[in-house]
Amino acid sequence: MKKIILLLVAVATLSICSISESNAQFSAGLRVGFNASKYTGNVGANRFVPGVHIGAYFRVAIKTKYRIQADVLFSTKGAVTVGSLNGSPEKYYGVPFYIDVPVMFNYKPVAGLYVEAGVQPSFALTQLNFSANTSSQFSSPSANNLKAVMFSPITGVGYEFKKVSLGVRAAFAGTSYSTFNASTYNPKTLTLMATFGFKF
Repeated sequence: MKKIILLLVAVATLSICSISESNAQFSAGLRVGFNASKYTGNVGANRFVPGVHIGAYFRVAIKTKYRIQADVLFSTKGAVTVGSLNGSPEKYYGVPFYIDVPVMFNYKPVAGLYVEAGVQPSFALTQLNFSANTSSQFSSPSANNLKAVMFSPITGVGYEFKKVSLGVRAAFAGTSYSTFNASTYNPKTLTLMATFGFKF
């Protein structure tokens, strides 16, 4: 499955690079926004944790309504896990830092409005762990059993006005951890995004 997804990403990237100037319009811009993410599956009680994303996007417009877009985003995700300490509720924060590279196929049904869908590889950088009673600590992805690369289907909708765009996205079910028993825990990451784009 991973090989198929990597192949699709490679094909989309090559498509962006190979379409001639006569048939397409190239553009780029900045993207910034907020994330809300949590773990799903049988991983105990956990809640959404806020995060951010920031980076750049690169786009090829084919004809009027169809576009291919690739982003490169620094992104924080993770979850708040609710446990107990000496019989009292305790929140434990695990916040992985990723480089996200969503490759999206974009369609504009009417002027301004667009819908998009694609696949998002996420490359783990580090993780910040802390709680109310412990100091914050960065550690490596492997120390937290994070997969080095996480894949997520991603979809979204938004609106553009001249050089500015506002949108929402959802990245579903990227398997986060490498050492859990998948049949028992099946931990995955759900990320909701509110994103702002500015075209150069």
